[in-house]
Amino acid sequence: YILTKAMTNLRIGRSLITDTLLNDAADYYISVGDTANWALASQMISGYDFITGNTASSMQRLVNMLPRIKNPGLLWDTHKHILEIAINSGDYAEAYDHADWLLTHTNVPEQKLKFSSAKGAALYMQGDRTKALVIYDSIIATGAARDLAPAISSEFYGDYAEILDGAGYPHKAIAVLDSIYQNGAPLNDVDRVGLL
Repeated sequence: YILTKAMTNLRIGRSLITDTLLNDAADYYISVGDTANWALASQMISGYDFITGNTASSMQRLVNMLPRIKNPGLLWDTHKHILEIAINSGDYAEAYDHADWLLTHTNVPEQKLKFSSAKGAALYMQGDRTKALVIYDSIIATGAARDLAPAISSEFYGDYAEILDGAGYPHKAIAVLDSIYQNGAPLNDVDRVGLL
């Protein structure tokens, strides 16, 4: 009941503040060997910790969960949660590691592009612009971004242009942005002004 109530509250946008028994639910599930429901309850507790500003606790809970999760889908979700929290909290080394794990555990082209980009962005945010560009250039060399839907590839090339500009290549960045517009990617006036 506790887990179902908490999941319902999340899905309808209610706060988890009232779900004070989630820790008890997580403890119960792990004690009876139900790692799937334990992982779900623990992920919600981690999310609550993050929202209330306890980022370190949120991250540590998820990291500690990884060796105990047996369900591949839940393991994948937990790595994704860690990646998101790491990026949002500025822990780019942690973000890089989990983006790398996710990248090596997928064959889906959109996901490969997303997690390769996340690795490059994490390096860039750590100040390693050269390695970030190597990652983005290697993605482009594979043609992965070119073969995806325009909305997805446009986002990738927009990120690439931002990294080029930050790395001291503004003319290349402008050329990349121009190619996005020329390939018919939808761009409203607000987006266009923001990118100039």
